[in-house]
Amino acid sequence: MLALPRGAAAVVRGYIDAQPTARWAPAPPPEGDPKAGLDILADPRRAQLLIALAYDKSRATRQKACAHELWTPCPGQAPGRYTTAALHALRLIAHFLPSGEREEETGGAAAGI
Repeated sequence: MLALPRGAAAVVRGYIDAQPTARWAPAPPPEGDPKAGLDILADPRRAQLLIALAYDKSRATRQKACAHELWTPCPGQAPGRYTTAALHALRLIAHFLPSGEREEETGGAAAGI
């Protein structure tokens, strides 16, 4: 941590020292390379498709997601499952969502509302 630039070190210390109870996702991380989730979020098309897949698991959306390596079709089983990289990306997204408790306490000010 000492090798990080001053600003980055402050951010890291802020996350390590504070750790609010609702900050971290409760489930253990899925196996695989967590950087693959960042690769998905760095590509606007794949990120948009991942969000669409979270809300719409229709056959057409699953086929598009499969073509972009976000969904694993299971032959003979419906509807399939997220790839490991997609699970990492979803966990990263969930990590930065404000908690419901924080919004209630601040009246939406934490979310910029």
